[in-house]
Amino acid sequence: MRRLRTSLAAGFALLEVMVALLVITTGLAGMASLGAQHIAGRAQDADQLRALRLAADAVAILSLLPPDDRSATPAGAACGAAPCPTARFAPHALAEWRRRVQRELPQGAGQLTLATQNAGVRVTLSWQRAGQAQQLALEAGL
Repeated sequence: MRRLRTSLAAGFALLEVMVALLVITTGLAGMASLGAQHIAGRAQDADQLRALRLAADAVAILSLLPPDDRSATPAGAACGAAPCPTARFAPHALAEWRRRVQRELPQGAGQLTLATQNAGVRVTLSWQRAGQAQQLALEAGL
């Protein structure tokens, strides 16, 4: 009967492969985590950019109203195909702006506050992204 020799080197090669796989797996998991954080950050940046654009649009719409009509910002009626006079266009545009806020920002809401002392406006937008509340406020003179 022959006795087989077992080499210690054969078991050591397997251990080296397992350690190498552990190191590679850990590195890949770290890279995946960084990628997910980057994507989440880009989504948040995109929301903030949309909110800033929506706030600037609200200021532009309010600037169309005569100073006496700025305190009344009704939901507005559609103007139809005919050109809207300024007094009808601004309320219609504000109603459309509110719909855009709800459509473009996740769980979005917008609020307009008119300042009577300096004839300015404060636009406050809020939304939710991944369970975190976000808010943007813009103040401008009219």
